[in-house]
Amino acid sequence: MEVYVGLDVSLKETAICVVDGSGEIVSEGTVLSEPSALAGFLRAKAGARSASASRPARPRPGFGTNSERSVCR
Repeated sequence: MEVYVGLDVSLKETAICVVDGSGEIVSEGTVLSEPSALAGFLRAKAGARSASASRPARPRPGFGTNSERSVCR
């Protein structure tokens, strides 16, 4: 299953939103802004096989334009 991950990063916490190819929310949450915390969330919630992920060739419409706290909305 193809998934996309949105991150809202700050010094202390990172909000994470995982959506599938159709834009449905798979998972969302907030973790400490540390590589191990981010990788752990992605392994558990997004089914990531490794800490690195490929980025789509172009951004999906509507992504990166959120002004609210939640990355998913």
